[in-house]
Amino acid sequence: MFSTLKRVFTTFLASTGFYLSTSSLAHAATLNEVFTALAESLSSLPTLLSIICYVVGIILVISGFAYANKAKNFPQQAEVSTGIWRIVVGVCLIILPTIISAVAGSFGTAASAPGIPTF
Repeated sequence: MFSTLKRVFTTFLASTGFYLSTSSLAHAATLNEVFTALAESLSSLPTLLSIICYVVGIILVISGFAYANKAKNFPQQAEVSTGIWRIVVGVCLIILPTIISAVAGSFGTAASAPGIPTF
C-alpha cells in the first residue's frame, strides 16, 4: 500500500516539476526577462509547498496509526513511540501552512503570501 502511495506522490512531484520547468525561461533574451520569468514561475511555490505539506502530513498520520496498531498487535516487532511520533509530525505538517498564513497575516504581509490555502 505504501509503495503505491509513494509511486503516486513521486508521479505528482514529477508532473509538478515538469509544469514549473516549462516556463518561458528558455525563451528569455535579456537578464531582466530571465528574472521576470523566474519570479513568475516561483509565484506558485507557496501553493506547491502547502500541497506537499498536506500530502506528506496525511501520509505520516495514516502510517503512524498503522504503525501504532502494529505495535499494539506485535509489541516485540515495533514500538508505539514511533507511531506516535509519526502522528505528531504529520499533524504538524498538516497545520504548518495555516500557521504560516496566520503569521504572515499578523505582520500585515498576507498579500505577499498568496496561494496558501486555509481551511
